[in-house]
Amino acid sequence: MTATTLPPSNLSNPSYGYDFVVAVTEDSVNATMLQYLYTVNAPMVYLFWIADISSGAVVPKLVTDNATFLNSVQNIDPFSIPSGTAFTDSRVQTLYAANLMFAVRLKIGPPPGVLPSSLGNIVTFSNAAGTGGAINGVLFNMYCSTFDILQTTPPSTGQFGLTVPGSWLNISQDPSNPWIYGASVNLDFQTAAFTNLPVAVQNQIKNINGSDKFSVQQLLFDLANAGLESSPTISTTSTTLPNDSPLVTTLRDRICTSYFSQMQGSNQPIMGIAATPNAGPDTSTLQPSSLDLWLDVYLDPSQGGKPNFTSGLTTLNYLCSVASTQKSPTSFTWNWVPDEAAQADCDGVVSINRSWFVNYFNGRLSSYVMANCYSPSVTVTFGSDIKVHYTYGLSRGQTPNVTMPATGATILQYSYSKDASDQAGLNGDEGKMDVSTNFTMDVELTGNTIVITQHLVIFTSMSLELANGSGNIVDKEIVDTYTLSVGSGGDLKALLTSSVPTDNSQWSKASSFLNFFDDVNSLIAQAQQWAGSVVATSFTDVPIGTVQGLIFPGAKTFTYKEAGFSPYQDLVALITYTDPST
Repeated sequence: MTATTLPPSNLSNPSYGYDFVVAVTEDSVNATMLQYLYTVNAPMVYLFWIADISSGAVVPKLVTDNATFLNSVQNIDPFSIPSGTAFTDSRVQTLYAANLMFAVRLKIGPPPGVLPSSLGNIVTFSNAAGTGGAINGVLFNMYCSTFDILQTTPPSTGQFGLTVPGSWLNISQDPSNPWIYGASVNLDFQTAAFTNLPVAVQNQIKNINGSDKFSVQQLLFDLANAGLESSPTISTTSTTLPNDSPLVTTLRDRICTSYFSQMQGSNQPIMGIAATPNAGPDTSTLQPSSLDLWLDVYLDPSQGGKPNFTSGLTTLNYLCSVASTQKSPTSFTWNWVPDEAAQADCDGVVSINRSWFVNYFNGRLSSYVMANCYSPSVTVTFGSDIKVHYTYGLSRGQTPNVTMPATGATILQYSYSKDASDQAGLNGDEGKMDVSTNFTMDVELTGNTIVITQHLVIFTSMSLELANGSGNIVDKEIVDTYTLSVGSGGDLKALLTSSVPTDNSQWSKASSFLNFFDDVNSLIAQAQQWAGSVVATSFTDVPIGTVQGLIFPGAKTFTYKEAGFSPYQDLVALITYTDPST
């Protein structure tokens, strides 16, 4: 995409109203998440289920601290004991005496020796988007570099009173047929599935103040710790652990019920996936006060705009508001990334609402505009020296009228006008002076340009007895064109590519006969020189620093390029995930 083919973002439409949106495609999320998976050094997670018989019944009790468990079993590492070891082995007997029933050791990461191309998607958005956009039913699959299962089966009495010997099971996943943890996850912050989570977990998932709120690391944490649509599953095609085996049933029951409940209840990260904010503050100009997640299924132009539920161009949308009340999540009527060719150039977009940008830019321009809004003052007196004296002044810093059109390329219009007059003698027979000022400025956004047109007029009329002269002693216009770009770190840049000044200052002189007696032309010339010197210090090209300085959201997560305005004047930039390992 380029600035001329940016998505038709229209966030100021009353149906939306979000201050800004960050949208990334399903394909880009998966590619970046896989990249992260191959670089992350996740902690090893240990889960031990101990038989608690204090109530008279066998109740599995979960222990998640490896050191605590090892201390209770004379530091015997159960995962070092080979499968099939005799139940009478002293190590197995020690573990049995400690009431060990079942244990799992796992570590998030790619199965050893497996290429990224051999792994499936970690997240699947399209099916969830098909339910109407709500971010529920997101399919989340997680791979492990280490996945080991232990089970202690004590001796029992079988048929005909025969004794069934105890057994020790220790199996590991086959990297070529990995065991996959899967879940259907609800990331809709408006539902009971989310609000029922502990408040601390909710805050970590939203991570509104974090500089990495849009990162795949944060999304991975969200997916692992959010509310579940249904019980998670452990799927496998391995012959050592068939899907229909009793062990898989036990594994699903242990991990997918008691483990999840205990971890979320105590505000502990699931599977060792913790929220790890990037170091350093969030330098973005836009700091959200509220954030929601939503999905937009890809509307396929080749199918007449019908939803394509298998396209990797479905986008995950971060809907953000800065200070205004957050609108309810809803789907957009456009594709954020139009096609696969565009996705080859970026992972998504960030779009800033026209209304927010207008208010931001108005704040940046206001001091410059006020410096060119003049209130005139005039005093005309007939002195004891039998001469007419003219005193006049211009006081800058006045407050203009500001108009913010809701639609169209023109986003800001400033105007200010003021008149002053005085006279000496009956009906001004001895002398009279009128001064009026008028300043206007229009700001127009098109493509990747900002065009600022400013016009300053100071009109003066002076009379001295029978002679008079008048005109626009200042009549100047400047049309500045700034071309926008964006730095890789998200800083908006502007280059003054064109400045067209026009000076139509002029005035009508008194006739030479009348001027011979009163020299009013000299008086007006003095006023023109004075007015020109006053405005020269403020009526210039709009300072470049006024136009640039904005920092896009997500600077810790993305690189940026191709900044420009949508047909509805939302400020849009293309984004690409940075290396998630840094």
